[in-house]
Amino acid sequence: MSARSDVQDRITLWMLEEAPDEPPNRVLEAVFERTRHMPQEGALRGRARVGMRAALITAATLILLGLLVTYAVIGGWLAQPTDPSPSPNALERLMSSGVLRVAVRPDHPQSAAPDGTLTGFDVDVATEIGQRLGLRVELVALAPNDLFGQTGRWDIGLPSTPAWSVDGAAFLSTSAYYAWPHLLLVPAGSGATSVDDVQGQPICAVAGDAGQAWLIGRYGPASPGVASTPPIPSTLILRASDAECLAALEAGRVRAVVTASMTPAAAAALPDAVTIDGPAPEPRVAVIGRAGDGSASLLEAFSGAIGAMRADGTLAGLSQARFGSDLTPAAP
Repeated sequence: MSARSDVQDRITLWMLEEAPDEPPNRVLEAVFERTRHMPQEGALRGRARVGMRAALITAATLILLGLLVTYAVIGGWLAQPTDPSPSPNALERLMSSGVLRVAVRPDHPQSAAPDGTLTGFDVDVATEIGQRLGLRVELVALAPNDLFGQTGRWDIGLPSTPAWSVDGAAFLSTSAYYAWPHLLLVPAGSGATSVDDVQGQPICAVAGDAGQAWLIGRYGPASPGVASTPPIPSTLILRASDAECLAALEAGRVRAVVTASMTPAAAAALPDAVTIDGPAPEPRVAVIGRAGDGSASLLEAFSGAIGAMRADGTLAGLSQARFGSDLTPAAP
């Protein structure tokens, strides 16, 4: 066997048995050390010896480069970030929690018991949605302005405000689950039968209510409906409640009243006032915040629950029980 073959065999054997365990920065040194102590044949002198050393250096260099490439490839593969498991969307997180936080306003259409317990139409709707989704409902009582500003405290909001007042850039909305009427009332013996009969006369509305917006021509988007064009009062009288406006009507200080929270059944039972008109009913929707994290799945779940309640008559039944009439709109 020639000296060249013997050296190559030794390098090959060392590569197979030991090289993979050596850190890359020591490989070249180890190769040189081993080849320096290898027995050399006496015939290898002069140029032959120089050529052999050059060959060894070339071989060692190639080995080193190969190992460095291998380490780089393996290291790069290990350093590659693995695809994270998809984070659960908003609906999945909600279902996992087992709790549905529902924001409702503490006033109309709710009322509070002496112990602070809320009851009302929105509470009934919230409870039914929770049951249909298999979730325990936690109520969060918030005035509408606070409700829209504190989305981290609730999963679905039932603000009972006009649908057109919801900021579409910040919230997703279901279709209207009920439509609230604002009624134009006049004294029973006044002889007035239409909006035209109270034009240019004092009219009372509840301060901040959609009825006030109607009287000044700012009631929602244009929509078809009875008396969508308001009367023009000579004086707009604002009071804190329907009861105070009715007192002003009874005292003769105003010619008409636009109701805020009075139901049609309650208005029909008034002995001294009658309904002659009013704006188109105000649509009210459920809302969720636009979180960009599967919010659409939440909207679909809530819309599905409300749609099923409408389809099987549950929604109409809840409205009838609370308001004395069905205020739920037809399916969109």
